[in-house]
Amino acid sequence: MDVVVSRFHLLRLPQKSLKNVLLIMGIIEQFCFSVLSNKTKQFIRDIGVFENVKLCVHFSDPVKYEIYDPIDNSTFWFLLNNGNVSASPRYPNAHRVSIVFSASQFDAKSWLKHILYTINPSEIESLSFFRTAQEFNERQFQMHEDCLKGLSISVLMFENMNQMQHIVKIVNAFMPTRQLAFLGGSQDTFTSSELLAFRQVLCQETLHRFFEMHVPLNELLFTNCSRISTTILTEKEINMFLKHWIAGFKPELEYFSIPKQGTHFNQDIILEGIQYETAPIERKVRILNKYTRGGADIQMSHESKVTIIFDFIFAFNYSMIYVAVHGSKYISFNY
Repeated sequence: MDVVVSRFHLLRLPQKSLKNVLLIMGIIEQFCFSVLSNKTKQFIRDIGVFENVKLCVHFSDPVKYEIYDPIDNSTFWFLLNNGNVSASPRYPNAHRVSIVFSASQFDAKSWLKHILYTINPSEIESLSFFRTAQEFNERQFQMHEDCLKGLSISVLMFENMNQMQHIVKIVNAFMPTRQLAFLGGSQDTFTSSELLAFRQVLCQETLHRFFEMHVPLNELLFTNCSRISTTILTEKEINMFLKHWIAGFKPELEYFSIPKQGTHFNQDIILEGIQYETAPIERKVRILNKYTRGGADIQMSHESKVTIIFDFIFAFNYSMIYVAVHGSKYISFNY
């Protein structure tokens, strides 16, 4: 099959017509246009083609940059490797296909600067570090620390909990952030030096902490945030955590949640030694994004109360516990 090459001189169009053409292109085509010259890069920036997109940075080898367009709910990955850019949709179809094009004018740093200049983001949606247990690319880290300086990070995410000294370095470089997440960790014990380093991370102030790993109860109590989501605590540990919280140990905390796969939580163990009042089932409760009824109210050491909700999601076969402080943004009644 013969390849048809278009000879249409796009850049000879009047600016208004060129803008209209660019705005109906896809993200990959718009990015291809931006790398043609400094003039095309500036034009893409000036007309605000990417003003609504969200930029995510995934540290791997090489680094992958993810662009999400909320308007049409599409995600694209851009990766520079050996002078070639691989651009691919997250969900390919007949209208969205992967392409590879030459970009020998870029090295890793100039490619990142091009992306940042063209998109002109107000913040980085997420900064994700993977496989920090194997090799820590110091040069790659320093480059991003320099290029992302002045940009806020919405989510700072780690794949595992090894090489804690590097995690501390990353957190110190890119804080503040709204959410700090630790995913896929399998480490059950920490050395004394690792615990000390981990506490440095936990003491950093953020809005939300998410732990998909085992965190010792004492360390969880060190967290400095208004919202904690975790996945690995025993029912006795949940009971102890709630008792410390209710006693006023964590006044900044306003919301706590934890799932359990396959079985119901044992409410008797979780609420053992805690005075609570069961709310009437008619009471409507919105707790974060969950709409339900009833719950149990617990008086805290100060004037506030918390409501605890036990829920079972049959469709996905797991239980949830939600706890929120009255008067916080995480809970409302009779919605």
